[in-house]
Amino acid sequence: KFLLIMGFAKLFLSTAAAIFLAGIIHLAVILTVPNYTQSDLWSQLEAHSIPDRRFTRLDRIEAGPRVSIDPHFATAVCLFRIEDGPLSVRAPNPFSFWSVSVFNDAAEHDYSLNRNSVSGGALDLLVVSASQRARLQELGAEEFEKRNVVRQESEKGGVVFRSFLPM
Repeated sequence: KFLLIMGFAKLFLSTAAAIFLAGIIHLAVILTVPNYTQSDLWSQLEAHSIPDRRFTRLDRIEAGPRVSIDPHFATAVCLFRIEDGPLSVRAPNPFSFWSVSVFNDAAEHDYSLNRNSVSGGALDLLVVSASQRARLQELGAEEFEKRNVVRQESEKGGVVFRSFLPM
């Protein structure tokens, strides 16, 4: 019976040691992740001197970020800093399909819409901070009510526009 208890004790200690060691390894991996995320898509786009508040097609960036782009879609990105003022994105309806997404500086999706979700199919988007939105509402801007308004929490963000280009 004593040998059986000693066997269970050894098994328990080795299991506890393995779990403790696995916890240390997982913690080390989690703490080193930020070192590997320095070359995310946002950083790559900023490194290629994409001008603020101007759309740039991703397929036209020389040695640009490696992203999978469907050849039937044109994809463009616009980086912005909300402190520079509201970002207005307007486009008529020349495409059979388009979609637009607003991302924050952590590349988290904040808002999206497409041709089918707006009346008339034309793009009319306004990206504002909370204080800019309050100011616009105080002024009673008429156009404010007619537009798709997105409140941006982070200091900088990006807008990705995709349009279908049939061949």
